Amino acid sequence: MIGPFSVMHALLLLAAEIAPTTTWVRPEAVSEQTNGVWRAQGYGRLLVLRSGKITLYHAAGPYCYRDPNPEAGSDESLRLITVVSPDRIAFAETPEQTRYVFDRIAALPSACLTKRSWTPAEIGRLVAATFANLYPG
Repeated sequence: MIGPFSVMHALLLLAAEIAPTTTWVRPEAVSEQTNGVWRAQGYGRLLVLRSGKITLYHAAGPYCYRDPNPEAGSDESLRLITVVSPDRIAFAETPEQTRYVFDRIAALPSACLTKRSWTPAEIGRLVAATFANLYPG
């Protein structure tokens, strides 16, 4: 069991890691530093950042696919970025709003590069995998 001090210490460390004084910029302003593949904490979202441009993928279980919306990756929640560390970035619509934290990963999972024929059965398995990943228990 984690004691109250341990929990408080962890919360303080997390708060310090993404402090309100963090500098927020548009993704294209930090392109070299953020080029790479990033996985959202707690969500099935993967981002590929190249020269400030964002390509969005969704992953669940053995499935991964590029978002079919041509505007994907340009939604307001990805409007501003801050570099927390070389292996962690955060996005937000404004500095005061919810922060979406992503961790660097070595490469896109191979499933993201697999062409799929999305049959009704495959879509059903994807939905089941999404619920299993995001809502365990």
